[in-house]
Amino acid sequence: MIAPYPTPAEIRYPPAMSDVSESPRFQVSVNGVVQTTCGTGRRDTLMILLTWGAHDPDALENALYDEADLGPWLQLEVGSQDTTTELSRTWLRMEAFAPGDVVTVRVLEPGPVDAPQATWLLREGPFDVPFRHVARGDASSAGREDLREARFGIRWSGELRRTIGVGRVGSFGALVDWSAQAGDAKPDATGDLPHVDPSPPVEIMLWGRSPRYPELRRWPLPARLACGDEVSFEILGPGPSDASVPMRDIP
Repeated sequence: MIAPYPTPAEIRYPPAMSDVSESPRFQVSVNGVVQTTCGTGRRDTLMILLTWGAHDPDALENALYDEADLGPWLQLEVGSQDTTTELSRTWLRMEAFAPGDVVTVRVLEPGPVDAPQATWLLREGPFDVPFRHVARGDASSAGREDLREARFGIRWSGELRRTIGVGRVGSFGALVDWSAQAGDAKPDATGDLPHVDPSPPVEIMLWGRSPRYPELRRWPLPARLACGDEVSFEILGPGPSDASVPMRDIP
């Protein structure tokens, strides 16, 4: 179990959950080391977000940025949201990745979870939650140049399913999420309640944008995750990526 890190926000808004989830759980590992096991309530959304980004230093709109703010950056965030109460929870924030690192997400049945590092209102943001660095021998962080033109290689069932990236400037990411709302039944035009899966699946969304493609784009995936499934994201260096499509073209 990862020890909690109390913050002022957590003290003001204590977690409204027990240490046993009502949702599927996400067990998150980095380079084979489990970082956290998280889960949430039946009305929440559970999310893992892995993102890369870099600004164009030659673009006029970025002229006032400090060099350190231009990127590249690569960050992992694990949390949940309940829009009915406007409460969010954060289990993990991690940075200092380098090519060769692998983030693995395993979907587990509901059960015991780690205490979140902080609980906060949506409008506040998890600003008091520090970023943990990837352990890499004596090196405390990855070099910024190592992440230039990074890509993600996505695997599950041991098979490479997608390779995504946008080049040297732009942003892209992978979102793994479970949402209780996906199982909510809403009346159709006739007033009848359509059949809705009472156990919503875990979804994966791969997205990106760049100066070449300023409109948000996605890489479609052929499957969803169920309990017992595992998906991994390997940080790769420069190279070819699969073709993406505009978000509007995905049903």
